[in-house]
Amino acid sequence: MKLISPADYVRIRIADKLEGERFSIFAHKVCNERIARLELSAGKPLDIKRLLPGLSEENEAEILVKQGAKEAQDAARQLAEIATASTQEILQQMSFLEKYLVVFWAAGHNESIQSCWLDYVKNQSAWKERYQNYKHSLLYTLKRGKPGIQKYYAGWDVLVHLTAGNIRYFLELVDQILLRHVQNGGSLGQPVPHEIQTIAAQYVGKKNLSELEGLSVQGAQLTKLLLGLGRIFQTMAADAAGHAPEVNSFHMSDPEAGELDQVGEQVGKLLNSAVMHLALLRYPGTKLSDEADTRDYDYMVHPIFSAFFVFSYRRKRKMTLSGKNLLGLVNDPRRTIREILDSSNREVEEPLPDQLLLFQTYYGKNS
Repeated sequence: MKLISPADYVRIRIADKLEGERFSIFAHKVCNERIARLELSAGKPLDIKRLLPGLSEENEAEILVKQGAKEAQDAARQLAEIATASTQEILQQMSFLEKYLVVFWAAGHNESIQSCWLDYVKNQSAWKERYQNYKHSLLYTLKRGKPGIQKYYAGWDVLVHLTAGNIRYFLELVDQILLRHVQNGGSLGQPVPHEIQTIAAQYVGKKNLSELEGLSVQGAQLTKLLLGLGRIFQTMAADAAGHAPEVNSFHMSDPEAGELDQVGEQVGKLLNSAVMHLALLRYPGTKLSDEADTRDYDYMVHPIFSAFFVFSYRRKRKMTLSGKNLLGLVNDPRRTIREILDSSNREVEEPLPDQLLLFQTYYGKNS
């Protein structure tokens, strides 16, 4: 007997029905109910949100500075040297990250630090607005090329963003976080350190990346595509001076003159498979006219992979890629990554984060 929707069944994507705050409330309830089943003798019931503390951008910057983010320390020192007696009070009220923005902005716009500092003093409201727009993206540049954690992924709200409405991913993340917390000597009544949350998020990203290869006949292609896109967005995040912040998605360009229909067909199959297996998220673009046309959509690497590659989990700015670019990431990744980064004035020699060193063969000796 055939099942006919909607009379007999309906497929429901939770991510479509429970977005943003609604998903957060749903996930909160599910996690707390599961924790309650553990029957811990700690008195009042545990709240998962209290176990997963987050970090403000300012606090995270201070932690990264202590761990070797020399650029932020240098920025504070350089401003202290040029600040006059009349501007010392302004300087003392600034966080590490605000001071770093002034030096970062000067480097990215070929201006002197002194001229940027004078502009900051004269136009503080404009700089405060600029700081709000850039402070998150600045975090990805503080420990550029250095070993260890380069960016923290911690806190309830961050985890909600990482899973993009997917309750399976969310439960997997929470499970790994609490498991690692207990294995490191913590108890479920204690908040989980930010480092453990971040390492667990990296692990879940890596695990799901590794599992892509066995999900479909195009699994190996999806893995290579994701490795290529992840490297591109990671490099863009680390080398952000003078560029738009938080580029982590793309849309397809119109086909080039003489491009074979076969290329478009291959790209369409690759993108559809990537969306089906949650390597990518797909959103209606500004010119959506035909649901079958891949060019009418915007695509984003699923945020669950952002901690592994180290780029923003927030849906922000996009770049344009061609069908040849996407196929090149699968068939000739080293050359294609270099071409895409060159086109955005980025250096491909950016060192690989520690967790990506296992994929040196894919990226090539010098990438």
